[in-house]
Amino acid sequence: MHSKTKFLNVDLELRGAGDLDELLEALEPFAFVMSYEPGSYAALELNDDPETAKDAIRQFHEAIEALPASARAILDGLKARNFDIGIQSGSDPAPAFFRLPVETLALVSALKAEVTFTVYGANGDID
Repeated sequence: MHSKTKFLNVDLELRGAGDLDELLEALEPFAFVMSYEPGSYAALELNDDPETAKDAIRQFHEAIEALPASARAILDGLKARNFDIGIQSGSDPAPAFFRLPVETLALVSALKAEVTFTVYGANGDID
């Protein structure tokens, strides 16, 4: 059983029809592909572990802003962009709070993305 509730990481999930290879290659200096279904879905995680969800979203935003125009056009044409924030639950502290400041929400909005929180149970194997 996990005793401490903690932030784990943020995955950037991309959904849409079409070839994502150019976009994923352009993001490679910043993030790695965790899951890929060609033509429909990709999930990425930053190369360096962020300390907070705010840090992760800011780093993803910076990587996206640095994309070449053709890769950015692929991103902008996707059906969905989602920041999936992973939280490992535990018994301490109770309650635990994870804040997204308004500046972070503005970055999410600028990318026309959604935010999901995935909470892993205290008895899970995620560490």
